[in-house]
Amino acid sequence: MKFRVAVWWVCIGVLALTRPPGLAQEPLVVSVMGANLSHRLVLLDTVEVRLKLMIGFSVSGDLPSGPAGTAVHATLWHAGSLVASYSMPRLDYPGGNVVFYMPYDIEPGDYDLHLELEHIATGDTVATLDHVVSNIEDLCARQGGNCDWMQPVTAVLNNPPNEPLAASPTPQEQQRGYVLWQRQPFNYVYPNSAPGGSDVASEVVVRMASGEYEPATFSIYALQDLAQVTISVSELADGGVTLNAPEIRVVKTVPRLTSVSGNQYEMRPRLLEETDSTAVGAGVSQRFWLTVHAPMGSRPGTYTGTITIDTSLGSAEVPMSVEVLPFALSGRPDKQYGLMMTYAFQEMTAQDLTDAERAKVYDSGLALYSSFREHGLTMVFPHSPFVFARRADGSPDLRDLAAALQAYEQVGFPGPFIYYCGHLVQTAKPFWAGSSLGYDSDYHPALMQEIVTYARANFSEMASVDFYWMPGDEIHDDRNGPDREAMTKELLDGIWAMGGEKTTVTARAQLDWPIDIRFFKPGWGSSFPLNGERWIFPNSDSVNTDPPDNAKKIRREFGLKHVASAFVGISPWSFQTSQNAAGDPYTDLDSVKGRPELMVAYPGVDGPVLTPEFEALREGIDDGKYGYQLELRIAAAQTSGDAARQALAQTAQADYDRILGDATSASLGEMDGFRDDMIDWILQLDASAVGNAPDSPQNLRVD
Repeated sequence: MKFRVAVWWVCIGVLALTRPPGLAQEPLVVSVMGANLSHRLVLLDTVEVRLKLMIGFSVSGDLPSGPAGTAVHATLWHAGSLVASYSMPRLDYPGGNVVFYMPYDIEPGDYDLHLELEHIATGDTVATLDHVVSNIEDLCARQGGNCDWMQPVTAVLNNPPNEPLAASPTPQEQQRGYVLWQRQPFNYVYPNSAPGGSDVASEVVVRMASGEYEPATFSIYALQDLAQVTISVSELADGGVTLNAPEIRVVKTVPRLTSVSGNQYEMRPRLLEETDSTAVGAGVSQRFWLTVHAPMGSRPGTYTGTITIDTSLGSAEVPMSVEVLPFALSGRPDKQYGLMMTYAFQEMTAQDLTDAERAKVYDSGLALYSSFREHGLTMVFPHSPFVFARRADGSPDLRDLAAALQAYEQVGFPGPFIYYCGHLVQTAKPFWAGSSLGYDSDYHPALMQEIVTYARANFSEMASVDFYWMPGDEIHDDRNGPDREAMTKELLDGIWAMGGEKTTVTARAQLDWPIDIRFFKPGWGSSFPLNGERWIFPNSDSVNTDPPDNAKKIRREFGLKHVASAFVGISPWSFQTSQNAAGDPYTDLDSVKGRPELMVAYPGVDGPVLTPEFEALREGIDDGKYGYQLELRIAAAQTSGDAARQALAQTAQADYDRILGDATSASLGEMDGFRDDMIDWILQLDASAVGNAPDSPQNLRVD
């Protein structure tokens, strides 16, 4: 099937123009087919919010020098002043996209596009187009909606009800001015939360394996105004052996919509700010978040130290102990963990950045990838820019891919690298820039092959990377546009014809294609036979839930539920809406009504600003690692030839089967219980063994 779509996106302007005398007799027709406005987060010295206006156009009539001999120069004006400019060194076919990079605080109203087509050999202008982009404040990242992104959001504060103080403060607590208490780390502690009698704590206790990061939280409920509260933690020691002091963060609230379809919000305590001090007034609860790390090879034992809490009323110490278990965690060889379509390096191709600024973008992206790895992710899944562009020398602008490959190698991910490039080859859904409405069968399969060839020739990292091309996403979803499944098949045919390349798509239909990874959403019928590994992207069951932010679901999906599934990998969309954002990422009060920001963690120039949900993702992956350690020991005992050990292994396997069976609907408390049960079985099986346990910290693959 051949595709040559004459109308792109929604046709909002067509103008017939005549070329200068002597160049041609037939008129050229230049059409503006749609405009998309994307809010973008640019991580430089600070997190900057900027805009990106993408305008698609097509040209009918014979260009005097053909597409390859025609350059494009475009400018955007407002009230007679130049706002932005953009150039294309050449056309590849009769059409393309211009991109205007702009500051966020632009004026509302109409903007004037001026576009010129230039004969490269002669320097002559062969056609011009002037077009009005009406009411820029109404434009969306998705074509066809009225976003009103410049309008104030009418929202109703609907915080949870005040919790009464059920604990009875002791004289000591009255004197120091607060009650120390704890709640399961992934259950929120709001400023108006209060401890019950069973929540009161006198110490902070952690149990963890070598090679693990583990959260430890505590809260103080202020009986009177404490002014500034500062936390410090000593080194943790067991005899002459020490662990580094835990990282300290203060849990802060952010305005967050309570559903994706309403206008109510709450001040949600999900920002883990890397600081040790905050003001705490009377009647307020304040949570502090500690991250403990036992490096691989840490000596087993109980490490003790002291948490010091300084307030305006004085100083108090809280004992802390960390039990490091006599085994280490290692990565599961049978499972992969990722986050789909992340934007860490997309800004590398932005024309409004200097080389020095691109270096800062790279450093921020590298810090993000490092955090991914520390949180247990095994692979990366970058999203290409939203439109294809060429550099001044005519080569494909793939600086985003080059940076992602470099960071992937620098950090040391053990799993796949999947590059989603559907926008570059015009297979995105019809309401996006780079959409299927601009696809051309005579051009885009060849462009796909050019991209593959250029990347292989210029990016040395690809030789050692388990690399996959993804030219289509949810290709069954046409949205009343062209057949995206057929388009994607054309592109894949071109890739397969080159030989040696791996591919993947997301598609609901059963497709007998030689793809290497096939992604499913829950309910897509994952049991039917197909080619390639089966992976899952459970968006609404994990990182993109309604109501937003659900640590329980994230831990469950990335944890033992994934272990129990037939899927090799899990990679839901997405990590951050740092492209197509909605203004300030730290608040939903400037968002489109009913569109909360998707922020598993918040953007920061030195790496992500953590949230309980991002920490829950790591806890889920660690649950799977504990399961793997138990599996190793059960297998070793079953083949030991020792009848007592074999009987113990049979009992442990039956209980592990029970755990995996219950994992699909487990609560946070049940997940904690599963972790304890697995640890107990590991210790029992190790104690029953003659000689060494099946694995030890020094010979485990670190994940």
